[in-house]
Amino acid sequence: MPLGIAKLLKSGKRIVHSIFVAGGSSGNMATTTNGLTWTKRVSAFGLQNVNDLTVGGDIIIAVGTNGVMNSSSSGKAWTSVTNPFGNTNTTIWNAAYGDGRFIAVGDNGIAATSTDGKAWTSIDVGLGARTLRTITHGGGMFLVAGGLIVPNQKVSISSDGVNWSQVTIPGHTQAINVAIKGNLWVIAGQAASLWTSPDGQNWTQRTVPGTTSSTNFLGAAWSGSIYVVSDNLGNIYTSSDAVTWSKNNLVNYPIWGIDYGVDDSGTSFFTAVGDNGSVIWKSTNGTSWQAIPSGLPASISLRAVVFRKGG
Repeated sequence: MPLGIAKLLKSGKRIVHSIFVAGGSSGNMATTTNGLTWTKRVSAFGLQNVNDLTVGGDIIIAVGTNGVMNSSSSGKAWTSVTNPFGNTNTTIWNAAYGDGRFIAVGDNGIAATSTDGKAWTSIDVGLGARTLRTITHGGGMFLVAGGLIVPNQKVSISSDGVNWSQVTIPGHTQAINVAIKGNLWVIAGQAASLWTSPDGQNWTQRTVPGTTSSTNFLGAAWSGSIYVVSDNLGNIYTSSDAVTWSKNNLVNYPIWGIDYGVDDSGTSFFTAVGDNGSVIWKSTNGTSWQAIPSGLPASISLRAVVFRKGG
């Protein structure tokens, strides 16, 4: 996600603050400008779940169950977007923005692209009818991954979001839940599987201490110097190089989403969300975390968080 400090726009133009937006079950949303005070927001999801949030320019896109998609310019007020797949039984799992376009992916190999977040066109990323769990953009490239392909896992990469190439990862035998681009590409998923690549094509398996076959990686973020990855058991893992990892147990429930940003005062921090929606976590270093009340019920599962810089 883009990083930056909000600027006060000159006279005649509105002031846009940096903001974090969190979303989750039953369309629940919350926002903050400083990571300390969160405000509940009303989405246009109805009872459907928010699975992911992404930012492109001033536009925030939320995607979720039953093909529901919302857009917002503020994170406060949300507008429904026409289901790009025409199938209300289809779940949209993830979305990303890069090189002037949004791409959303989901069940049965579905994918769609948009330049404005309103009008969407279906595309084929070349991974068949499996569930596409994650898409991310970095270093001038999109990367899509998801459910298991036997006997070796595959990812799909594209420099323009239109033309896609599939990369086989020999020896990779687990589903992929999340991907992030820092100095290296990182893909992580089921059974503690975590792999890195300098270019999205040549991959190396990494061992993460303190994990077991029950460890499923769920969320990931990159600060510019630190990778942070979360799992289904409430653990946070940090690394400066994506090779050597340290583990920190935070809670006893899944931590679904993490992002990193810089607020209007210039303070940079990670934000993490999980199954206990009454608490959102804040950290300036990825290691020490502060529990912040969200204003939402504990029964809400927060599945995603995203940072939108001001300007």
